This record gives sequence, structure tokens and C-alpha cells, in this order.
Amino acid sequence: MVCISTMISGLPAHAFSGIDNVAAGRTAASLVNFGLRANGGHVLVLQANSTMQSHRDRIEGFVGHLDKLATVEIFLTNETPGASREHFAAMLAEGRKPAAVYETGDPGDEIASIMETLHDKPIWIGHERNEVHDELMRQGVLDFVIDQDPLRQAKWALGDVLARLGIEKSAFSNVRRPELHLFCAANLDTV
Repeated sequence: MVCISTMISGLPAHAFSGIDNVAAGRTAASLVNFGLRANGGHVLVLQANSTMQSHRDRIEGFVGHLDKLATVEIFLTNETPGASREHFAAMLAEGRKPAAVYETGDPGDEIASIMETLHDKPIWIGHERNEVHDELMRQGVLDFVIDQDPLRQAKWALGDVLARLGIEKSAFSNVRRPELHLFCAANLDTV
């Protein structure tokens, strides 16, 4: 048995094919810390899911590593369509503009149209590289994407299962463990 992308509690001992999600959260916090330059500010975290261990780990890493001058507001979207957009719009309507936004997994197109209208745009970090995120980075709307390399996760998991079945030579035998990748507009066309 191999868990892909997120750990599932209560299972017998098994392999995990995925990134270190606590480290992914720390990476996002490091980017925010660098961008805020120890000036603090309000940081909005749009947590896509509270039941998946990967999202809880990202939050743990982010909150634990964020500069103490920053204040954090965590809003759980439960991956409900429109929840991110509605909450972000409500914040702005109340005059609470965040200095940074970190999404643990919601689709970036939810808040993109709002982000595009803002002068002095917040730092925006999302997860999972896809065509929508690539285009938002090219447009300068989304700053960074932390990707968990799902193709390598699947290949590594297959390699692990085949090796446990005694099949030592396969196309998946030498696949490296999944690693997180950081993307921004400057490196999109180099991969």
C-alpha cells in the first residue's frame, strides 16, 4: 500500500509518495517573510481542506515559520466553489487588505479577478502547477506556486509497489522520491 499526496491516519505501516508538506508550508512562510521584510502585516491563509493531512501539514509549517510580526487569519474554504472569492471580497469591503495570501490548494482563478484590480497587490502564493496558475504567473498576478510533482508521485508509487512484488527492473525502478518545486514567472519556460 502506498499513500499518494497525503498521509491517511489509521492505516497499517505503508509507504508515502509525496512531498514534505510541512516543508512546503515553511517555504511559503519564507517567501512571505522575505516579501514583508520584517515589517509584519496581515496574512490571509485560504485553507482548502481540513481533513487531508497534507493541508494540515502545510498550515503547521506556514504558521510555525511565519515572522512573529505578521498576523494570520485562516479561512477554511472546504473546497467550496466561490468560498475563497467571497471571503477575500468581504475582507476588502471591510477595509482589511492582506499583505499576503497563501492558498493551500484552492484553484487560483477564484481570487484572480479581485487580485487583478488591486493596486499594491498582496504577495500571493498557491499550490499545484497547472495551466491556470502558469498564466496567472505570466500575467504577474500570482507570485509563486509550490508544486508537489504529481507525475513523479505516481511513478514513485508504482516503482515502490513493483519492487515490493519482486519486480526489480521496470520503467519505474529508478524514479527519485517526489520533491517540491517552486515556480514563478521567471522560471516557467525553463522546465
